Formats: sequence, structure tokens, C-alpha cells
Amino acid sequence: MRVFQVLLVIAALAGLASGPWALDAAAASNPPLHWPDISLIFVGSAVSLPLVLGLQAALGNGKAVRVGWHFFLLGAVNLFATGISTAGVALASLGISPHSLLFLAMGAGLLLGVVGSRLLFASKFAAA
Repeated sequence: MRVFQVLLVIAALAGLASGPWALDAAAASNPPLHWPDISLIFVGSAVSLPLVLGLQAALGNGKAVRVGWHFFLLGAVNLFATGISTAGVALASLGISPHSLLFLAMGAGLLLGVVGSRLLFASKFAAA
């Protein structure tokens, strides 16, 4: 479990460090993002993860649910940290716009999906 905790810290630090570059990438999106898009991205990120893991659970593949959950947790932590960084960079320079909250919406949605998946598929984790 120690290794996974180190990986979580690395994912968070990498996300925090990548903020300025991620902000540039989000600003270059074509077509440009609008405010309603951010809420759709948040909801889509939160719903998609339980669906992906739910398909594995429906197939009876408990190992894939557990391993997938850990990988998605790492990704969610990285995206959330990137989102905090991009929002901070945007706030300090140009101000908040839809593209500056893209990674925060994805990360927060995925974190919600990670928590929801852990609750929905608790029996798959108990068998580990």
C-alpha cells in the first residue's frame, strides 16, 4: 500500500506542476469551451467511471474493477491537481474562463466517480 501512496503523491505533484501547460492546451481547444460545457464535462466524468467499472463488475471480473479503480484514482488525483493549478494560474493572470476550469471539472467529476464506484462495488473490493 505504501507504493500506491507514493504514486498518489507523485500524481498530485505532477498535476500541480503541469498547470501552465495544461492551461495553454485547454485554451487552444477548438471549438472554444463555454460555461455550459464545464458542467457537462463534470457530469460526464462522474457518470462514466461507474459505467466503465460497472461493465467489468457485470462480467464478474472483480480484479479488473479493483485494478481499474486504482488507475482511475491516480488519474483523478492528477487531473484534480492540474485543475487546481490551472485555475490558480488563470486567476493570477487573465482571470477565470471556461477553459481554465476544464481540468478541475474533469478531476472533480472523476473523483466523485471514484468514490461512487467504491461504494457501488464494495463487494468487489471486499473480496480482495
